[in-house]
Amino acid sequence: MGSTNQKFIENNLSNIKGGQFTEVQVQIVDIKDVLNDIIAENLGQPIYIKLDCEGEEYQIMSSIEENGLLASISGFIIEWHLRGPDPLISILSKNNYTMLHFPRHIDIGIKEAETGMIYAFK
Repeated sequence: MGSTNQKFIENNLSNIKGGQFTEVQVQIVDIKDVLNDIIAENLGQPIYIKLDCEGEEYQIMSSIEENGLLASISGFIIEWHLRGPDPLISILSKNNYTMLHFPRHIDIGIKEAETGMIYAFK
């Protein structure tokens, strides 16, 4: 399991029987800082982002949009979790991305989880 999303953590802890967990401290860096550096280092080059972040994709995409960085991103591959694709599709649609969306249901033991993929390009 790897997410900072509390709901994701709680959902997955209930599916693990007898598992051992080690708490790990990590440094979290704001996406706007990372993307600003990447954009500055790659002026004029297409930039593609793959997001597979176990429930944090909604906050990340909101931050990218709020900080005006979508204009510099040529495409996304996003695996979504928990909240469905609509918030992500909304952000991408209003910023003129063309999308393919593939929902999927997976059996992870006790609960069935809904996830999916969004492929978005300008």
